[in-house]
Amino acid sequence: MLDRILRLFRPHRIVEEDDSLDLADLEFDDLPTLELIGYRTLIAEIPPPTDDQLRAFAVFAADAKSWYKHLPPFPPGAPFYFFIDPCAGLDRVRLSREQAVFYPRTESTEPFHYTWMTTGNYRARYGCLSFCCESGSQLFLPRTVVFDDGSEVRGMLDNNPVHPFIYPGQDRPFRVPREVLEAGRADITGVVHSQAASVWFWERVFSTARSDPRWPEETGGAETIARIRERQGRVLASPEAEGQNLSAADPEIEALVRPERERMQMEMIAAMKRMRELVYPAA
Repeated sequence: MLDRILRLFRPHRIVEEDDSLDLADLEFDDLPTLELIGYRTLIAEIPPPTDDQLRAFAVFAADAKSWYKHLPPFPPGAPFYFFIDPCAGLDRVRLSREQAVFYPRTESTEPFHYTWMTTGNYRARYGCLSFCCESGSQLFLPRTVVFDDGSEVRGMLDNNPVHPFIYPGQDRPFRVPREVLEAGRADITGVVHSQAASVWFWERVFSTARSDPRWPEETGGAETIARIRERQGRVLASPEAEGQNLSAADPEIEALVRPERERMQMEMIAAMKRMRELVYPAA
């Protein structure tokens, strides 16, 4: 399956370099949308992700970006979308606004992010699961791809999409079907990130947040917020505060936020299960 994908994305028409091209501007709203039946056909050869892969991917997504910076700390948060991408785990190099090539990450590939892993490791852990969130930041790096025959192309490495699109072929991306996005949606806050266990995070939240922060009742409600605020104030008021690493996990705060982080990861898993049921109806 992977070999077939790589052959599909082997360049057959190379665009000329355009230094003025804004690769961040993909014009997502103008992209065509795949029909559900076409999407199912596209991924028919891809095995459905297992329950273990869903659980592992929820853990991965929770820390995959600096959500503590990008997402609101309290509900409703921001939508995450989970879907199947035939090119998941591959490096994507965009040659133009629409054309792209894909190639596997190996031990000799230059890492680009703290979540970097080889394609083999990614596929073993997560299958072809992918996700996006429009609140995340994008990262573009110049990259030259050299193929086995010595030919090469230059473009921009773009492995952090914020929009739900995939490439059925090399020349044009398509939006993921609306039904898939609806099924695979989970609303997430910045508390999902491990940094939310730090005094630094809550000092930042309480100094900028509205006066009536909300916390889901099922994971403690207003009492949890009050206890976090009390712990944060106690740490900052202590004589040792100046010499402490306030961005490190605080054990008391970790215990208070863990139920909410686990609840949101369960929401992610539930969204992925709905998506899996929809796109693999015969599984």
